[in-house]
Amino acid sequence: MVKLPTQADILEWIRAHPEKSSKRDIAKAFGIKGAARIDLKQTLKELEAEGHISHRRRRFSDPDMLPPVSVLQMLGPDDQGDMFAVPLEWEGTGILPKILMQMRPGEPALGQGDRILARVAATEMKTAINTPGN
Repeated sequence: MVKLPTQADILEWIRAHPEKSSKRDIAKAFGIKGAARIDLKQTLKELEAEGHISHRRRRFSDPDMLPPVSVLQMLGPDDQGDMFAVPLEWEGTGILPKILMQMRPGEPALGQGDRILARVAATEMKTAINTPGN
């Protein structure tokens, strides 16, 4: 008999593999087969009821993280001229994330209010503080 993973193990695996987070992928990763899948399904329902994961289009994910591909709405340019967007489907409990758009040469220009389907990648953000005299 296969030992079921703990809720913490499942959450860690979902966060590490957002592109492979269907019930089938989770069962395969932990070697869960047969009747043990019923117990996995119950564990996933408990995690969803507690708000640790959300169920979107047959995949489970951390609700405070964006899926790898998201529908975004463009905001106007900021005072430095950078274009940002916000996700239209946000289920997280934190603040609505703003996404810096990095356009490639030759791509069409985007304006405020435009909606796009975009691949989203997390990066480390460095902030600089401008002080007078520097």
